[in-house]
Amino acid sequence: MRLFRAGGRNWMDVQPKRMSSAGVLLENAAGELLIVKAGYRDYWTLPGGIIEENETPRQAAARETLEEVGLPLDPDTLVFVSVANRASAQAHTYQFIFRAVLPVSEITLQPGELEGFDFVSKDRVIAADRRYARAVQDWAKDLSGYIEQAFDRDREGLE
Repeated sequence: MRLFRAGGRNWMDVQPKRMSSAGVLLENAAGELLIVKAGYRDYWTLPGGIIEENETPRQAAARETLEEVGLPLDPDTLVFVSVANRASAQAHTYQFIFRAVLPVSEITLQPGELEGFDFVSKDRVIAADRRYARAVQDWAKDLSGYIEQAFDRDREGLE
């Protein structure tokens, strides 16, 4: 069944489109989270990025983790944690978050994009010793499932 609007345009063609991203929570043996710092952001976040065309959120999370920190992950082993409906004046997006076992301890940062990495505890994130992306803050608060985020991009880092 094809749905049309006035002018012969397909109904789906005129619906709003949303960009989506995916990230991975990777904890070390001490329960600390791997976070990364991109040179073009003023906050720390998870390895991850934009979901490309014909890619699932799991596939994007695994690809971005390999690209950004050199850690190979099998998309089929990633465990779903949350999806955030994120709204700001600049964008309306979805962010899918997965969890995986930290496969190795050697991190290789993506040249030209990432300038640092660290492992942080939940207490450290809650103490707000630096700026953290909302996904990192949600991890520290043990939030999972469906999350709604509305924020000002200039103040809270919509990634």
